[in-house]
Amino acid sequence: MALDRHSLERLRQRHRRWLGKHNLLDRPWFVLASAPNPTIPENIAERAAVVCINNAAATAARLGLPPPALTLRNRNKEWDSVAGVKLPLVLWMSDRNILRVTWVKLFVAKSQIGEIRTIGSRARRDIYTHMLGSDLSDVGHMHKPSAGMFAALYAAFVGVPEVILAGFSMGQDGYSYGSLPGIQIHREEDRYAMGIIAAQYPSVRTTESEVAEQTGIPLYQ
Repeated sequence: MALDRHSLERLRQRHRRWLGKHNLLDRPWFVLASAPNPTIPENIAERAAVVCINNAAATAARLGLPPPALTLRNRNKEWDSVAGVKLPLVLWMSDRNILRVTWVKLFVAKSQIGEIRTIGSRARRDIYTHMLGSDLSDVGHMHKPSAGMFAALYAAFVGVPEVILAGFSMGQDGYSYGSLPGIQIHREEDRYAMGIIAAQYPSVRTTESEVAEQTGIPLYQ
């Protein structure tokens, strides 16, 4: 059952308060996903907060970007790829309790992790359903957007003034940070979400010309 308008607004305000404490509401977000060969604008970190998806912080470090201001991670994504990488602030899409989160932070992750906050599966679903006007139950195979696409919707949901997407691909598999297969299992859902974003959320742009050409999301220049 989806949240009513008042409950959704309370969810929005909780996350705005948390993000505001970390200076993440008043500047653009540069959202770096994990597709190979991301297009990185020159000096982007000087005007935008770097927000990395899953293990893309390893790519950011290799390309000379600073540690991400925020990292969004899926529940079961492996940690080895970001061993030794600084992750000052993590939004973990997980229903795990605080004890499990602490265990992962102290004994499983080999990264230099600061604060971890969780967002449960229900809240995640409520946010993307509200932003897309659909719960994606009849779209694709996973029936939910990828972590990278959710990051774009989440940013628009909390009122980030500008969102710049990089490291997204319409058809290429693989990861920018390693040799793992990296099969895009949310491809249909993401293509659907990108069409909605192009039509309804002008604050979102992309550095990837392929994405701009195929979805209508404006190209970041």
